[in-house]
Amino acid sequence: MIIFIALVGVASYFAFLKDEERHKQLTAEVPATITNVYARRSENPTSGAENIVDISVSYKYVIEDKEYERKIVLGRAASGLYREGQPAKVCYEPQNHEAAELFTASHKCGE
Repeated sequence: MIIFIALVGVASYFAFLKDEERHKQLTAEVPATITNVYARRSENPTSGAENIVDISVSYKYVIEDKEYERKIVLGRAASGLYREGQPAKVCYEPQNHEAAELFTASHKCGE
């Protein structure tokens, strides 16, 4: 069991490094608008307590006169990050506009 936990930890670390490296490539930025936030919920059958499973965030943005509308699914830890109508930011690769990700408005692209 300890070996399994260690392997999961190592895999998570390398996934984190890969994400961090990818984020460094996203040096250009444009404003984005959150158009919809949906929290998928589940109910504990024993206690009846409701829990957030994940968050679906729809947003739109424009790069060089082309409008994009996208949707992402985030873990429940991100439930308070985005609200409908709020400004956000899309960071993208200048040479590849399809390589774009949503961030909070305060995020600094390229880091």
